[in-house]
Amino acid sequence: MTLRWPRLSVLCKRRRQAHPGTMGIRASVGFLLVLMIRPGLGQQLVSQQLPSVRKASRAPLSHIYMHFLLYQNHLDRAAAAREKEGKDGSWLRDHFQQVLGFTASQFAIVRVGARQLEDDLKANRDQAIAVIEADRTSHPDHTGAARVRAVPSPQLEDLVKQREDLIEHAEADLDRKLGPEAAAKLQAFLKNNFIRNTTSRPPYVRPQSSLPMLPPSHGQMVQP
Repeated sequence: MTLRWPRLSVLCKRRRQAHPGTMGIRASVGFLLVLMIRPGLGQQLVSQQLPSVRKASRAPLSHIYMHFLLYQNHLDRAAAAREKEGKDGSWLRDHFQQVLGFTASQFAIVRVGARQLEDDLKANRDQAIAVIEADRTSHPDHTGAARVRAVPSPQLEDLVKQREDLIEHAEADLDRKLGPEAAAKLQAFLKNNFIRNTTSRPPYVRPQSSLPMLPPSHGQMVQP
């Protein structure tokens, strides 16, 4: 999945202008970028079961919701890390609340939904990894090495569908809990400001390269 996250450099520039004496901003931005781009840094990519990547398509609104929620989780963790160092993290944690004009109670609904979706996607990914590794082990080739299936297993296809259901449910549940007015404001922001030209690829796929790939970690950007 190819993403264009909101540019944190803009937040940092505004922060520096408002507080010229603030130090450590560049370091915190670097830390955030590592979290967003490579949360599984150093992880071995071991699965070869899956089909080649298909052409990217325009991301549905439910996927934009997903990226917004997972990004908010990243900001919350980054803010907590700064505060452990005695630095201000509120400007990261509360950025989207301020942009949207939500009350603390309204944005608390967003945070609860974000954490729940991240947990659900992680559980789905863990199941997919287990299916892939079990299938590889049970289908060795003549040399004894794990053999690659020509098509994904039915269990994996079910997990892909379940993943989409989780994402769509998160969108609908968040809209319902926010209420019509706040939900409309959030949708307008996501469509017009949050991620533009976002494309979507099927999950749990192998890129067109010699390196196999496991299902992406929650919140991880998969490079095309």
